[in-house]
Amino acid sequence: MTRPNKLHLIGTVFLLAFGLVGLAGPVAAQSYHDNPFANPERVRIIGYSDHAMEPFLSRDGSILFFNNRNEPAEQTDIHFATRVDDLTFEYQGRLRGAFVEGTLDGVPTMDRDGNFYFVSLRALGEGWVSLFHGRFDGTEVRGTSVLPGISRHQTFWVNFDVEVSANGNSLFFVDGLFRPILRGWRHANLSLAVRDGDGNFSRHPRADEIMAAVNTDDWEYAAAISEDELELIFTRVRGWGPFARFSTWRTMRADLESPFGEPARIEAITGIAEAATFAPGGRAIYFHKKDGDRFEIYRLTR
Repeated sequence: MTRPNKLHLIGTVFLLAFGLVGLAGPVAAQSYHDNPFANPERVRIIGYSDHAMEPFLSRDGSILFFNNRNEPAEQTDIHFATRVDDLTFEYQGRLRGAFVEGTLDGVPTMDRDGNFYFVSLRALGEGWVSLFHGRFDGTEVRGTSVLPGISRHQTFWVNFDVEVSANGNSLFFVDGLFRPILRGWRHANLSLAVRDGDGNFSRHPRADEIMAAVNTDDWEYAAAISEDELELIFTRVRGWGPFARFSTWRTMRADLESPFGEPARIEAITGIAEAATFAPGGRAIYFHKKDGDRFEIYRLTR
C-alpha cells in the first residue's frame, strides 16, 4: 500500500496517460440518528469472486452496485447484484452503459428515480471532467453523458467521488487536486452541488460553509447521505504511503440549510476501509474493507 487506494488509482492513471511520472418498509431515518453503528458482518455476492469496492445500495435496497478493484485502473468496471437478503446478493454482471473498455469506471450512485451517476476517466483529457450520468432502467444505464456544472475545468483538479441524495436534488462530490511532481494528491475535500428547476446541477454557493466542520487538511471523500440529508458519513485519510490511516466519520445537521456539525468517528470500522452507503431507513450501512488480500463488502447495523 503506497498511498490511499482511491487516490492512488487516479494518480496512477495520470502518470500513464499524461506521461508525468435492508429491503424493509420505509422508516423515518431520524429515529435512528442517535444510535451507533456496530456488529460488522461480511456480505456475500453469489457468483462473484473478485474484489468488491465502492458499494452503493439502491434507495429501495434491492440492488447493490459496486466496482471491482480500481488497480489496474484500465480494468475497473461497475457491476451490480440483486438482493437475496441483507447479507446476500446475487451477481448480475457488469453494468452495461456505465463502463467503457480500457478505462476506469466506478463509484456508482443513484437517486430513487433511477438517475445514475458515476466516476469515469474516459474523458479526463477533455477539460478534466470525470463525472457522468445516465438513466438506470433495471438492467443497464441509458443515455450516458458527461455531467455538467461540477468540474472546475482546471488542470489536475478531478472530482473522483460522487453521491446523489435520494430525491436527486443534492450532489455530494470531491474536489481533488493532483500534483504529479509533488508526491501526488495534495488536496481532497467534500463539496456540494444542487439541482435547479431545469434539472441542472451547479455548485452550492455556501458549500464551503456547510462542509466546514467536515473538511480538514487530511483527505475527506466517499460521502454517504441519509434519506433526509441530515446525516452524512464519509472517509478520512491521514498520512501518506505506509503511514496512511483510514477512518470513517459521521456528522449531523439540524436542517438542509445548516452546516454539518463536528464529526464523530465510527469506531466499528477499522483497517483499510472506505465508502459507506446507507440501507433503507438508515438502519444499516455497507462499506468496503480490505480483508486479507481482497476487498470485501461489509455491513454494520444500528
